[in-house]
Amino acid sequence: MSTLVCLGLGYCAQHYVSEFGSRFDRVVGTTRNADRAAALGRERLGGKPAEMLVFDGASPSNELKAAISEADALLVSAAPVEGRDPVLALLEEDMLRAPRLKSAVYLSSLGVYGDSGGAWI
Repeated sequence: MSTLVCLGLGYCAQHYVSEFGSRFDRVVGTTRNADRAAALGRERLGGKPAEMLVFDGASPSNELKAAISEADALLVSAAPVEGRDPVLALLEEDMLRAPRLKSAVYLSSLGVYGDSGGAWI
C-alpha cells in the first residue's frame, strides 16, 4: 500500500493532496491541534479522507513516527516554530531510516518568512 505523509496539512498542502492524493492508497496528515485534525479527517482530499495526527512541532507521537516509517513520499509543509524547522529538528533520523521513502518534497508559501518589514530576505 503506497503512503503519502503530509507534515503540515494546511492550505497549500491541502491543494497538493486534492490534486495528487489519488496516486496513493493512504494519506496521513498532521496539524497542530486536535480540533483541526478532526475536521480535516472528515474531508475528502484526493478522493479519500486523510488519517490525521496532531504534531505540535515539539514532540512527535509514536503514531507519526510509525507513519513516516511506512511512507513512500513525504510532503513537508509545516511552518517553522520559533525560527526552526520542526520536521528536520525532530524527525530527521526517522526520515533517514524510512525504508520505503522515495521522495521528500518541501512545499510552502512566502508566509513562512514572516513580516520582514520590507527588507530583503
